[in-house]
Amino acid sequence: MTRQGTRRQPGRAQARHVPGVMNQGEARYASEYLQPMLLGGKILEWKFEPVKLRIGDKCFYSPDFLVITAKREIEMHEFKGHWEDDARVKIKAAAALFWWAKFVAITRFRNVLQFKEIRAPVAMVDPEGDEVGSQYG
Repeated sequence: MTRQGTRRQPGRAQARHVPGVMNQGEARYASEYLQPMLLGGKILEWKFEPVKLRIGDKCFYSPDFLVITAKREIEMHEFKGHWEDDARVKIKAAAALFWWAKFVAITRFRNVLQFKEIRAPVAMVDPEGDEVGSQYG
């Protein structure tokens, strides 16, 4: 074990995430953003890694945080120090399959949190009602 919540894999340069244990960035996000939002009444609840979403055959996505807003809306928050392509693909696939939840990608740049809503693809329909493709909306 290296830092709390990480484990080195042989032949890998990066530490690997241990399920159920927050890394430093996630813990800081929870204590500096989610907890004050909870105490201020802007959110009703937040949980760390409470769900595992199936997005394909033998492919799952576990959002870092499930957040219930004061309006009783469901949000999935994903905090990353650095976004890799596979993480982007998984959160976009989850947003498309689980359209009823809002997916939010969070990173910290120069000590400021950056939020980006990840939207599901919206089918484009011509005036006759035929589907002509899709576009991320």
